[in-house]
Amino acid sequence: MNNGLITYLAALLLFGSNGIIAAAIALPSSDIVLLRTFLGAFSLVTILAITQRHKLQAPSRPREAAALILSGAALGASWIFLFRAYQTIGVGVSSLLYYCGPIIVMALSPFIFGEKLTGGKIAGFIAVACGAFLIAAQGLGGNMPIAGIVCGIASAFCYALMVIASKGAPRIEGLENSALQLSAAFVTALVLTLVTQGTPSFFSPGIATSIDWRAVAMLGVVNTGIGCL
Repeated sequence: MNNGLITYLAALLLFGSNGIIAAAIALPSSDIVLLRTFLGAFSLVTILAITQRHKLQAPSRPREAAALILSGAALGASWIFLFRAYQTIGVGVSSLLYYCGPIIVMALSPFIFGEKLTGGKIAGFIAVACGAFLIAAQGLGGNMPIAGIVCGIASAFCYALMVIASKGAPRIEGLENSALQLSAAFVTALVLTLVTQGTPSFFSPGIATSIDWRAVAMLGVVNTGIGCL
């Protein structure tokens, strides 16, 4: 097993525990995402500034930088929808809906990227579409809040937009790519939070003292910063 596969699997394990850690943070979903993206972006930008592992490409490639910013904005929106779904329909169902995102990309790839749609891909898409339909049908039957299902589906479409937009930046790679994308996700989360609820609730002294900041640090620095790294 090569190092690339090992690090990718490690990142998947970290991201897979996001919902469990978020459940320990008594904050609205937008506030959790705001803290997560801030700590994650701060961690990556700090590492980038210290290591200077390669010359930055974004300043000389504004179109690719714009594509990454759009990708990061979609990422921030997808996490807000996802964490809202966590709080309304639970981690398991929300995760199933969220990870329909790659299947949406797969279905659109022949039209956007000119990739061949094989029989296996078609079978996978049909299986996931059926699963998403059954989850939605369960919600319509009264067993789950419809708003939570809508948020889960919205998170999947934002995930797909994130992947598609990131394809527009082939020459901005590695740490610089992740740092720029996550910084854009933070700005998006900040704007959406200010528009929808005003000042983040964790600025209130009474709420701040009741927050499990260890869980916040784990989610932001480890799961997000190191996970994206």
